[in-house]
Amino acid sequence: MELVRKGAHHIYAMESDSAISYIEQIRDMLPDHPASSMMEGMNILWSNIPITSDSVFRLFRKKMELTIAQASSLDNGKARHPEAIFFELTARGLLAEHYANKGLYMKAIDQAGTAYGLMKKGFKLQEQINEFLFTSGIYNYFRERYPELHPIYKPFIWVFKSGDKELGLDQLEKATQVTVLTRVEAYVYLSYIYLRYEEAPVKSQFYLEELLRLYPNNIYVQCKYLESMASPAYIRKTSPAMIQDLCDQTRPYYQLAGNVFKALRQEWVDEDQVGALESYEKALTIGDALKDSGETYKSLAYLGAGRVYENLGKSETAKKYYQNALDFAESDEVRLEARARLRK
Repeated sequence: MELVRKGAHHIYAMESDSAISYIEQIRDMLPDHPASSMMEGMNILWSNIPITSDSVFRLFRKKMELTIAQASSLDNGKARHPEAIFFELTARGLLAEHYANKGLYMKAIDQAGTAYGLMKKGFKLQEQINEFLFTSGIYNYFRERYPELHPIYKPFIWVFKSGDKELGLDQLEKATQVTVLTRVEAYVYLSYIYLRYEEAPVKSQFYLEELLRLYPNNIYVQCKYLESMASPAYIRKTSPAMIQDLCDQTRPYYQLAGNVFKALRQEWVDEDQVGALESYEKALTIGDALKDSGETYKSLAYLGAGRVYENLGKSETAKKYYQNALDFAESDEVRLEARARLRK
């Protein structure tokens, strides 16, 4: 468990080589245990977060499939051993999530269906083994919220027991306090839920600030923290150095986000309309090369550039940008503002 703690720390600190060193030590001690394979998969994910290319996903999928096989062998496929249940459930859940993100709905449903039997066992084990608070919390929240946002799944979910969003959030909160393997993931999911699904940025900031305290060099956490501050009320409290750090990254996703946050500060704090427009347009040029990712930042860039064009008296151009903001919007906040400005 001490090796797991240290290895997990390096995964989330974005120190992949150091993480691998601890994972190899875990494998040496427990060569057939799924812990090392699961951690290898998580290391692959966090080394590439948030974009999982086809080649990266193949590597990740192999690690999850190995995790499932090793978990099954812990109790000869009976799925009674708590560790066997936890690791197979987690691996199948991660595969389902990534299949869903890629639009592979039937593969996602297939993994979720197999995981469901394990999930029901996990419900009964959460008081005995704290790690099941995380999986139960994820189920209870997303069983209700995900179909609301993705109606394509509604015909398939009647076979799954109803969830409870408030209970799910409470279980995830407890998981941040008492778990080892899933503690950071509980923080990540809570911050994401409050940011994207509940649209409660202040609550999201609470969890993201804790993650930043633990992992100050985690560029993904920095990006999400700045996203939670993307409003006139909060953007002035952000660090220009943190924003520039995103702009200077080699990966386009973070360059896109960094230039959006830079533009928001220029627009709302510096009142530099020309500079803000340049940064918004730069963000959109970078975003053009990103397919199926960064939609939230693209919507913020189109909306912000539209505001600037409107202020400059270029109403026709502003209209086009507001419509593009609607096309990419993933939050009600962006949709409401874009529609209101189009009506005006």
